[in-house]
Amino acid sequence: MRLFFFDYNREGPGVSKDAPPKEGMALFWNIFLREFTSLFKLNLLFIITCIPIVTIGPAIGAMTAVTIKMVQDKPSDLYYDFKEAIKKNWKSSFVIFIFQIIFVVILSKSLIFCVRSEGLIYNIIISILVIAGILFGIWSIYIYPMSVSVNLTLREMFKNSFLLSIIYVKYSIITLIICMGLLEASAVFLPFNLLAILFCTFSFVSFFCSFCAWSGIKKYIIKTEK
Repeated sequence: MRLFFFDYNREGPGVSKDAPPKEGMALFWNIFLREFTSLFKLNLLFIITCIPIVTIGPAIGAMTAVTIKMVQDKPSDLYYDFKEAIKKNWKSSFVIFIFQIIFVVILSKSLIFCVRSEGLIYNIIISILVIAGILFGIWSIYIYPMSVSVNLTLREMFKNSFLLSIIYVKYSIITLIICMGLLEASAVFLPFNLLAILFCTFSFVSFFCSFCAWSGIKKYIIKTEK
């Protein structure tokens, strides 16, 4: 009978203890699928924490602290880690968020002014502003993961985030495109995708950014500290 039916009592091959650790996309999907439902809960927790508005920066930092732990493949308690991350990192996360808001406002107003103007000089300035916006976007991928995972001054975090965004520019741009696509889709398809915004958009973006940033932080920042 075993010729035609599987023997479910026999042990399977299992996973060899000498098997190499997963890396790259294999590791990404392994962690992402395992933490899928936790990301739903994290997204909702993040939105609730953002309701006072002034807490958006610390909430981003706390969400990043949780997704960094996921990427590190460490066991975690979602609610406890989120709460502790707010207590520990709220100052740096708040300052980073205020800096981002100021930069975006200045960049937007400058772009609007140049687009309404004419001449070669304004076209050159527009190109410079677009490049600055892209660099700012990929810099933002690294700044929150660095702020919650290493003990550095704000100046050092700003500088190292910029350097890592240049070193890993290819992966950073891919991550930026994916994250901007998710955020853009969330804005364009409202209110039809309200459930997606409530349960996955922001935590997915945080997870993608943390996964992209962690390898560089581990290799160049933590290793150097040690």
